[in-house]
Amino acid sequence: MTIKTTAALGIDISKNDFDVALLRLNKFKNKKFVNNSKGFSQLASWLKGLGVSAPEVHVAMQAKGVYGESVATFLHDQGFYVSVVNGARVKGFAQSELSRTNTDKKDACVIARFCEALKPTQGVPTAKEIRELKALFRRLEALQEALQEALQEMLQQEQNRVADSDSILLPEIEDHITDLKLRIKQTKQAIDDHIDNYIE
Repeated sequence: MTIKTTAALGIDISKNDFDVALLRLNKFKNKKFVNNSKGFSQLASWLKGLGVSAPEVHVAMQAKGVYGESVATFLHDQGFYVSVVNGARVKGFAQSELSRTNTDKKDACVIARFCEALKPTQGVPTAKEIRELKALFRRLEALQEALQEALQEMLQQEQNRVADSDSILLPEIEDHITDLKLRIKQTKQAIDDHIDNYIE
């Protein structure tokens, strides 16, 4: 697929932060951001301040496991064309340019030039509704584990106080169990609703 963009954004990602290089009209603008949701929002604001918007920017970054997954997803959801590429391709491109990069800032510039020159294909992150569904399943699993722990605690309390049928702790534990059961029921309903809304 051929895309028409007016700028390339190279991202050099690491665990805690990421460097970006915006290449437009043969000029670079560089910036570093923290690798979290606040940093992603600051990146979007920075791009907006430079007068560029999602449809005209082609973003490229090297595949580095989970480190770049969140920012790639954020940018994709914002409407950017995002390419996650094999690092060997970028390295080969840098060598073809006789570029010997040794800083994150320069690496981001190389990735931007790679993006502009080769226009790698888009790598679509997992759809937002699927990510939300997975989050609901994780929440359900956590609630079920909490319920199991609470049931075991209740059983242990009963065993320890077998002679004390009026233990003041039992009603509190029973209330906790009831609350957890309600939360699990609500989460299951949210999963069902989510599936009905987004998945055919």
